[in-house]
Amino acid sequence: MLSCSQVRDSLFTNSLFYNSFYDDGTFIDSAYVADLFRQANKATGVKRIALLHKLLNGYYFSNPELSCELAQAALDDSRLENNDSLTAFSLHYLGLAHIYLDQNRLAIDTYSKALNTNYARKKNDFRSWSCMNMANSYLALGEYDKAAELYYEAKKLNESVGNQAFEAKIYDNLGSLFLESKHYKESKKNYNHALSLLDKEKDKRIISGIYSKLAVIELNMGDVDSSKIFFNEALSNAFALNDSSMVTEAYNEYGDILFEHEMFYAALNAFLSGLRYCNPVLYPSVYFTFFHGIGKSHLYLGDIQKAKSFLLKAEEGLKDNSETTELYELETSLSKLYAKTGEWKKFNYHLKKSEEYKSADLEAKELATINELNILHETEKKDQQLAAQKLRIAEQEKELLLIIFIALALLAGLLVTLFLRNKLKIANRILYEKNLDITKRWNQLQHFYLIRKENQEKEEDVSLFTKINCTMIDDKIYTNPELTIDILAKKVNSNTKYVSQAINENAEMNFSTYINTFRIEEAKQLLKDDESKHWSMDAISEKCGFNNPTSFYQAFKKNTGMTPAAFKNTNIDAA
Repeated sequence: MLSCSQVRDSLFTNSLFYNSFYDDGTFIDSAYVADLFRQANKATGVKRIALLHKLLNGYYFSNPELSCELAQAALDDSRLENNDSLTAFSLHYLGLAHIYLDQNRLAIDTYSKALNTNYARKKNDFRSWSCMNMANSYLALGEYDKAAELYYEAKKLNESVGNQAFEAKIYDNLGSLFLESKHYKESKKNYNHALSLLDKEKDKRIISGIYSKLAVIELNMGDVDSSKIFFNEALSNAFALNDSSMVTEAYNEYGDILFEHEMFYAALNAFLSGLRYCNPVLYPSVYFTFFHGIGKSHLYLGDIQKAKSFLLKAEEGLKDNSETTELYELETSLSKLYAKTGEWKKFNYHLKKSEEYKSADLEAKELATINELNILHETEKKDQQLAAQKLRIAEQEKELLLIIFIALALLAGLLVTLFLRNKLKIANRILYEKNLDITKRWNQLQHFYLIRKENQEKEEDVSLFTKINCTMIDDKIYTNPELTIDILAKKVNSNTKYVSQAINENAEMNFSTYINTFRIEEAKQLLKDDESKHWSMDAISEKCGFNNPTSFYQAFKKNTGMTPAAFKNTNIDAA
């Protein structure tokens, strides 16, 4: 696995890496990048992975090799953390790096793994991105059926997400697929779908590219006038962005298709126009490709001298800046030039060079394929080793967890036993104290009742509370579920204020608690009595004056510390 310090050192040697942009257009300068790497070098775990992902967010165009190393480091760390979502995103970044490196088989393998994560199964947006990128790789490999299947799968997944810009991109890619496979009507239909979904102001870059493709389609279908209209639309959008690279790309692509259709004069004009807008310092290989286009157009128009001048300049420039594919085509054009002039020695030389470049190109592609297959094999071996290691660790963890579980179960059993024993002891003490308090209050009420009886016999004046208390005991007024303090006040020829005050001062409780004391005591007697102890709790509740069984249960438990049923079973007499 690449360490942060190794990645940082290789980063500082590559100036292109500094001149990069994030997807939102934010410029990435060297100081900012260096600071991110310093943070990543110090960080560990999830924080380090997050910093690597931030670094990966926009570097593919400038340095895909380093991006690949960063993504692999993030992936290794994500797997060590056993973090499924970070693993999924690390695979996504690694897949993108492989795409930009033209390692399409590796990209397909990487995105297949990303799609197998739990995160991908839950997230349709992530799944749709992965499907589309896999489809792009299949398209690059020329496997059109698999590419189309995945594009449609991405489109279906995106329906639940509702990302219009992403849907437009899918249609754009389908247009390219059908264009490459020469299904021009299907290609045109998909490009038009994409245009209908794009924002005319925000998406000029994409729109320009689509109009360029439509211009090619119309030319392939034989409609030259429509082709020109679409090409002018492509140029209009490119000029609106003030992007010379887009302008030159449009002219180059259109010039090539015009040349293929033997419209050599129109192709010449396209190549000449493109050359005017191409910056030779920034895009040297493109600049000399235009020289090639101009030269071969002059060749087929019969202007040998001009063709020779431009083709030789193209050869000089492309040898230092171009890939073998362009050089193969250039050497082919030079061989045709010298065949026309009868210079057979030079003809043979350039024909031989074209074959050499063609062979070198094929060899490079074969080597790239072999390299990809080797990496796939090594990756598979690494994944198998990692899976076996995880399996061993999982088995060891299971054994350890079983031992820990047994130990914890024994400890928990002991603690629960001690806890319940202590809780029972506390509950019994609280229950005992509650019933002592109830008995004390009840005895106090009984005391007031006896005083009143004695005072009546002596015909002495009695207090208001004594009247209240005697009314409660003699008349059992508490059994009336509709009893209120107003009814009680009228019963003792007083008012609610004095009655409430008398209860508070003498019984040290409010009216509700005072009434419930009598009702609970009545309930206790009924629950112990041989005749009534078989009654239902609803009947006892009603007999004691409670409005409903719920109020009865709550009041009884609050006063006694146990439910009516528990009291009945234990037959505790607190009075």
